[in-house]
Amino acid sequence: MTDAASAGDHSGNGGRHQDDARRGAIDMIVHLAREGAAEGLTLRDIRDHLDERGFGLMMLILSIPCLVPALYGVPQVLGVPMLLLAGQMLVGRQEPWLPATVLDRRVPASWLKRMADFADNRLRWTERLSRAGSGSSPPARPSRWRPSS
Repeated sequence: MTDAASAGDHSGNGGRHQDDARRGAIDMIVHLAREGAAEGLTLRDIRDHLDERGFGLMMLILSIPCLVPALYGVPQVLGVPMLLLAGQMLVGRQEPWLPATVLDRRVPASWLKRMADFADNRLRWTERLSRAGSGSSPPARPSRWRPSS
C-alpha cells in the first residue's frame, strides 16, 4: 500500500490533498473530524489537508498564550517558532515545516470531534463576518486622482 493510499488520499497526487479555496476554515475542521472519526489523524495528515492554511492556524495557536498578561516570558519563547513560521512563509513554502517526530503524533478522534463541534457551534459567526465583504471588488480610484506623467 502506498503512502497516499494509507493516508486516505486517492487523488493520485502523492499523498497531498487538494485544497478547495471555497471551503471555509470551519468546514475544513469539520471535514478533518469526519475523516479522522475512526482512529484520529496524525499532525502530518492535518498539515497536508490544511496546506498553506496551516500557517494561519499555527500562528493563531502560538499567539493566544501571548494575550495573557501574567505570563511573563511566554511571548519571547513563542516568538521564536512564530519567526520560523514567518520565515517559511517568506520563502514561499506551501505548508509549514515541522520535525518528523512532531508530524507523526496522532490527534485522537475525540479531540478532533470536540474541536469541530466547538468551531461549528461557537465560531461559525466569525467566518460569516470575515467573508461578508470578500465578494466585493476593490474600490475604484477617485476620479480626481491622476497618475503623474
